[in-house]
Amino acid sequence: GLTKVSRRRKTPWVGGLVLAGGACALLPLGEVKATASVSSLGILIVFVGVQLAMIRLRRARPDAMRPFRVPLAVRGFPPLPVLGIVACAVLVTRLPLQAWLIVAGLLVVGLVAQWWRSR
Repeated sequence: GLTKVSRRRKTPWVGGLVLAGGACALLPLGEVKATASVSSLGILIVFVGVQLAMIRLRRARPDAMRPFRVPLAVRGFPPLPVLGIVACAVLVTRLPLQAWLIVAGLLVVGLVAQWWRSR
């Protein structure tokens, strides 16, 4: 499926190809700007998810071994991910409504596909 990982690079190459195909499918909307806006919104949403996961894991499992440290933590709370979330929130407000509508539509399609698959 989409999660099949490359042996050499350890990346989800099938998912990457599907995303590239989806980006190409958006090109007929008129401009590359639409594709870039949708891609930017998707990436910013992923960044927020990563930042939230980092905060949650730091709080839930503070003593777990980690391959990296988030600097400037205050009493175990990492302020840099919060700044990252704020920065993403500012950036997403600059994206056009068309990008939001496309991403919302894709989210609905994904949720329906997930629901269908789980049945």
